[in-house]
Amino acid sequence: MNGGQDLDSYSLEQLGQLKQQEEGKLTQVTQHYSQLKQAQIRFQNSKETLATMKPETAGAEVMVPLTQSLYVSGKVKDPTKVIIEVRLT
Repeated sequence: MNGGQDLDSYSLEQLGQLKQQEEGKLTQVTQHYSQLKQAQIRFQNSKETLATMKPETAGAEVMVPLTQSLYVSGKVKDPTKVIIEVRLT
């Protein structure tokens, strides 16, 4: 953290800079944790959706996302073979 130096030897300005650095690191860790939690939720949602894919769903009509707001219709060809994409945004 502070290179093993005694914080009592720091000036107020140095302590302020150290505080800013550590707050910046904490902000980054918090953001990365939030992104990881979002990815975990999307993965869980995908897992739950895949649980509904059974052999009898072959030929079923589905909406396939091309972007976050654009979908096209499609059919399930083989419900035992799927691709899942998890993106961090």
